[in-house]
Amino acid sequence: MKINAVKTTERTRKKNRDTSAFKEMSLYFAYGSNLNINQMNMRCRDAKPNALAYLKDTRFIINSDGVASIVPDLNHKVFGAVWKISQSDEACLDRYEGVRHDLYTKQYVSAVIEKGLEVE
Repeated sequence: MKINAVKTTERTRKKNRDTSAFKEMSLYFAYGSNLNINQMNMRCRDAKPNALAYLKDTRFIINSDGVASIVPDLNHKVFGAVWKISQSDEACLDRYEGVRHDLYTKQYVSAVIEKGLEVE
């Protein structure tokens, strides 16, 4: 079970194009390879790192297929990062993660932002 957080949306101006247009942005909790800035930039052209964060009562594992995942586990945390992503970024991530083929399950979660560690 892979947990992705697309929890909150906000309207943000596109910086590289028409400054009068707005693009809907969501928050996405990333772990594993989605923490790699270069990989995220290749997959998600609008994505911006936002903050360091963690999920409570979860544990990071490599499952029997050799894939990174998160499982429920009381009193543990999975550390990661929150990215701001566009709807097109989310679609790219869903394809990359194989959501349509049930390789991963997208879930809406509450991530705890590490106070004072904003990266934006």
